[in-house]
Amino acid sequence: MRVAAGVPSARTRVARRAPWPWNDKAGRFSWLKAAVLLMEVAPGVDLAWIWAAGGLGPRPVTEIIHGTGLMAVRFLLLSLLVSPVRALFNWPRITLVRRQLGLTALFYAAAHLVLYALDQQWAMLHVISEIALRFYLTIGFVALLGLAVLGATSTDGSVRRMGRRWKQLHRLVYPLAALALFHYFLQSKADVSQPTVLAGIMLWLLLWRLLPAGADRAPLPIAGLGIAAPLLTLGVEYAWFALATKIDPARPVAAELDWSFGPHPAGQVLILGLSMAVAAALGWAAQRQRLRTTLAFDVALYAGGALIVAAVAYAFALTDDWLPASWTIWQAAAMFVAAAAALGVARWAIRRWGAARARPIMDGVCVACLLAPLIAGLTL
Repeated sequence: MRVAAGVPSARTRVARRAPWPWNDKAGRFSWLKAAVLLMEVAPGVDLAWIWAAGGLGPRPVTEIIHGTGLMAVRFLLLSLLVSPVRALFNWPRITLVRRQLGLTALFYAAAHLVLYALDQQWAMLHVISEIALRFYLTIGFVALLGLAVLGATSTDGSVRRMGRRWKQLHRLVYPLAALALFHYFLQSKADVSQPTVLAGIMLWLLLWRLLPAGADRAPLPIAGLGIAAPLLTLGVEYAWFALATKIDPARPVAAELDWSFGPHPAGQVLILGLSMAVAAALGWAAQRQRLRTTLAFDVALYAGGALIVAAVAYAFALTDDWLPASWTIWQAAAMFVAAAAALGVARWAIRRWGAARARPIMDGVCVACLLAPLIAGLTL
């Protein structure tokens, strides 16, 4: 078909629209990509705002260095969670944001290094010597270089040109994530609760990838991972205190049994792992027409989503700064799950009334409500 002179073809119009981060590959606006973009940008904007307002204490640059480093690790692990979420929820569209999340991790990691150079008064020879001589800086820099290589080869053109080698190269994301976590452990020294939780999530991801096809979305194997990952997390915690500190390793391991003030790292990984088993059960039910059309399924779908979000928010320590002081995580989670269950009742009623066009709107409202605690935790 001939195109009139001066009139761009459909392919050209798509190419012009597609580069925007909120568009899908066809150049259409994607609510999913837009919502994830907001979640990615919000922490950086919030850190910059607090920095400008003088709210980061006497050493603001140090605080923001730590903040960007933490965001880099979080978004790197979130990018690795895309494949399990796709399998558990049978949600292929989630892969739209995998590259986006990986590039966000690279952005925060690069900002982490630039801010470190700023903290050293841009004395680049000193920065280079510090990276070369300090072990924890060396591994962090190696992880950043690896992420930069993966980011540079994350384009569609690179996938086509490299073929099988592309997959082989991008499997390096796992050792790079391990290096980033090791850097986080070394930087944290004695207070390693947050890196231990993130290490537990990494262990769950590695175990999930060892499952054979089919078992990687079945409720019972996923529940098994939910128990195995926290046990391995206990091993990591014990090994860290035994090898890297002078603290008796039996003390933090024994503290894992005391939930008076909430779960410790292994307990948080247990909650997150069992929430993934809930996701697997929902995915299993969604494949059965008889169950998918019931009130119980709609309520369980939304309430289960809220439970998973609450577990993620707690595991990533996203609830500390915005929940009212009088609330516990259990109270907040119970109210959140109950509200989502009410939306599930509304979803079922909409289907019974035959208002099929309103269901995507209800699903969009639910997704926005589920993302709200994560965005709040990343910013406040």
